[in-house]
Amino acid sequence: MLKMSWNSITKKYILQALIISACIVLIILYATVDPAKTLFPKCPFLLITGLECPGCGSQRALHCLFNGDIVNAFNYNQLLIIMIPYIGTCAYLELLGGKKRFPKTRKILMGKEACFIILGVFIAFFLLRNFVF
Repeated sequence: MLKMSWNSITKKYILQALIISACIVLIILYATVDPAKTLFPKCPFLLITGLECPGCGSQRALHCLFNGDIVNAFNYNQLLIIMIPYIGTCAYLELLGGKKRFPKTRKILMGKEACFIILGVFIAFFLLRNFVF
């Protein structure tokens, strides 16, 4: 059995605390500052091409979501709202100790096949959002 030194345990918990703190700060920021009305960065892909990338609308969607407006959040970026459970699960598996408890689940959700599926979903969302609807 591998022994962990206090130094490595301390580093692990400090990293987790920093990640959680950063998430809390971002949630407070997105909940209080409306990205549609402030100087949040604009999507360079949209500015150059006039097409919305799969991430376009994410800032406004998060703002709406943190303020309880799920309908408008979904209108800004459907893919982000649908992917939240997946993103949260992957964050747990990678950052909060889930990869040791659930290695098979991690392999399924974050393996090579999953990457190709997610890439396909992003491409399909890009095409549907810009050329179909």
